[in-house]
Amino acid sequence: THTHTHTHTHTKKWIADFVALSPVAQGYNKKRVTPYMHIMATHVPAMIGLHGNLKQFSCQGERI
Repeated sequence: THTHTHTHTHTKKWIADFVALSPVAQGYNKKRVTPYMHIMATHVPAMIGLHGNLKQFSCQGERI
């Protein structure tokens, strides 16, 4: 099982790897980090830490 610390570490690395591509690939720079990427690296791990997982927020399997 993944902890919120694990999620935070890996998503921060994902963004760092994205930005590190800038010397070799056009469009991969800090200006291109989206709000969604920020949320995934910062707020999602906090939600996992608080709630244990994100299942209750997915609405998957819900009948409308």
